[in-house]
Amino acid sequence: MKKLIIYISPGHQCTEFVPWLINNSPDMSHTQSWNFPDDWTEYTSSWGEGWEPMDSQWTFDNDDPLRLEYKQVRASATFNPEFMKKYAEQGTGTHCIFFNVSNPKDYKKWTDQCREWFNTNSPDTELVFAGHTMDLSEIKKPSLYFIKEGYILDEMSEMARDRILAGHTSVLGPYLQRKITARYNDLLAIYKECNFDYIFELTDIEDIDKCRELVYSIVTLPELFDCLHTQYFEHNQIDPEVESIIKEKINGFYL
Repeated sequence: MKKLIIYISPGHQCTEFVPWLINNSPDMSHTQSWNFPDDWTEYTSSWGEGWEPMDSQWTFDNDDPLRLEYKQVRASATFNPEFMKKYAEQGTGTHCIFFNVSNPKDYKKWTDQCREWFNTNSPDTELVFAGHTMDLSEIKKPSLYFIKEGYILDEMSEMARDRILAGHTSVLGPYLQRKITARYNDLLAIYKECNFDYIFELTDIEDIDKCRELVYSIVTLPELFDCLHTQYFEHNQIDPEVESIIKEKINGFYL
């Protein structure tokens, strides 16, 4: 393998979006084409209807055994050398693969073991690590996170959508503050500790011009980049009522 871009980020913060854009670049060595609407993952709950591009398994042939293996290891907190050996042996060229490692505290050990494995077993591979942070106080559409997280929030009675919309928002402020700390401040520090090559912010990813620059800093832009970016955000419509409550609560932090 000539170059491997490993994109790691916690889930539900437009997590699959950037590696999907990268994997649509003409630089990529996989032979698969994105298929709309089949290759989307649906997140539907009381908070709304959200969609993410299918995790990187869409870049595997349907009959490739690694497709199933990837689905089993993509969210593992532990680096899997057996899977990576098979993946690295697939051929030369440029590849991008996404891992949804939910707890950033696992990133240091994961990336250290990954680098060590490649240094020993595939030293000619250019290894690139990338990921992005999420600051709910800064992004334009914070309700997108709640739409993706909705099925989890529905299981938390105090965070149920109907309860929040009915004005029971005392738990919302602390929840938002925890997420801002964990998904921005703490995550940024962990990315830096792990020496990631690229650390993006969701505020820039939302902006089509800035996102174009970010993706271009890693790979040749997909031919249909603007269409893909627009398609993603059109497919993920915000909830104006929820959006208003979240922004009002966030603004209250800074009064």
